Amino acid sequence: MTAAIDLTQVSEADWTRARDRLAVIRRLAKATKRTREDVAQAASQIGCSVSSTYDLLARYLAAPQLTSLLPCRSSVAASKASRCWGPGSDCDHQRAALRP
Repeated sequence: MTAAIDLTQVSEADWTRARDRLAVIRRLAKATKRTREDVAQAASQIGCSVSSTYDLLARYLAAPQLTSLLPCRSSVAASKASRCWGPGSDCDHQRAALRP
């Protein structure tokens, strides 16, 4: 279970990045059929890798809200695992299900 987000700790730059991602990820989420090429094009548009774009898509599908698209922050103390603002941060199983 993901801890509640302290929205006051999210920087304006992170909010801007999430807003920039929203239209692109929302379009992918609404697609009834999406190919790896669709995801690759979306990745290019938002400046992420294809893998990261699948992660974003999985997070958005799990919780279709802007906070799902906030950038992840690394936690070195937690054995270099990454944690994300918002729900759906553990996406490996979801990402695998989304790949063609």
